[in-house]
Amino acid sequence: MTRVDRDGLLLSAGCVCLSIYLGFFSCSAFAGVAVEPNIVYANLSVSSDKSVDAVLKGVINSTNPECWVKGGGVVYMRKRPAGIDDKMIKRAVLQGRLSAKRVLSNALLSYRDGDVDGLDGVVVYTDKPVPRLASMTAKTLNVGSQKIADVKNAKDVELAFCAVKPDVVRAP
Repeated sequence: MTRVDRDGLLLSAGCVCLSIYLGFFSCSAFAGVAVEPNIVYANLSVSSDKSVDAVLKGVINSTNPECWVKGGGVVYMRKRPAGIDDKMIKRAVLQGRLSAKRVLSNALLSYRDGDVDGLDGVVVYTDKPVPRLASMTAKTLNVGSQKIADVKNAKDVELAFCAVKPDVVRAP
């Protein structure tokens, strides 16, 4: 027997999850609930500096990250879904063009690859005008941006990533 709680999470009658936070039930470990977003990462650095990529990969693969559960989501760092290119990402995320945001959102949500059934957003590194991570969440088209104090410092990259990480918007 299952029921849907007020947040839309499916809960099994046999699954008991205690949550002090806000006083309602939630069970992120329960099957069918997306723990972390599936995202596309793009480095649009003018200087073509790829050092931040290695730092970000380390943050995502860390066993004790601030805001990412290892294995909870998928980050496409090298492979890009068909129809999603640097030009589209730049127009949507960095320039904020509404038409590009809609096209990118549709491309993200309709992406299928093995066990991946849709993507939740995109995270972009750019160093112009200053080093920063920016993101866009599919469906909502929300865009966020966070400066990175030192791109070679894992903690600074992690804090910026946590600040811009897209929400999970795909259906579980």
